[in-house]
Amino acid sequence: MRFYDATASSYEELYGKEQQNKYDAALKAIEDNRLGKVLDVGCGPAVFLGRISSNSTLRVGVDISHQMLATARSTDTPSTHVLCADADFLPVRDCVFDSVFAFTLLQNMPRPTSTLREMFRVVRSGGMIVITLPTRSALGREAHRWLRELDVSYREVDAISSKDRILICRRPFFVDEPKRF
Repeated sequence: MRFYDATASSYEELYGKEQQNKYDAALKAIEDNRLGKVLDVGCGPAVFLGRISSNSTLRVGVDISHQMLATARSTDTPSTHVLCADADFLPVRDCVFDSVFAFTLLQNMPRPTSTLREMFRVVRSGGMIVITLPTRSALGREAHRWLRELDVSYREVDAISSKDRILICRRPFFVDEPKRF
């Protein structure tokens, strides 16, 4: 949190191009252009949410950094909202979102498997979760094991660069899923 608070004013200048490349690759890789209700976990300045405004019905960004969210609040619209929250404890009901994105997040989390489980909790059955991970990190290799343990179907898209990878996951369908409102 302190790192992102300190870099909030220059984040786009420092990392904007790299993040845009990830957004481009992820959006190209997903087959369905209609994203529905979207959650961006670790949204930073919420650039991605602005980018998908025509492909989605509702956009919610969550970040732990108050300074990043101060920058992101300029993107608030009737269908785009940002809130301060811990990615391991999302203040959202089960099965709310159609699509969940986490760009450059899991490697910063103390318990990445908990974060991933939380994302699966808030996405509807059959919903999509898109994550990016550093290719060379142990975390990037472990993600495959976590997804198998969660019995989640996924595919890897190595479309960003040799530095990053994209995993596109689908939450399994459950018969007893809570009714969504």
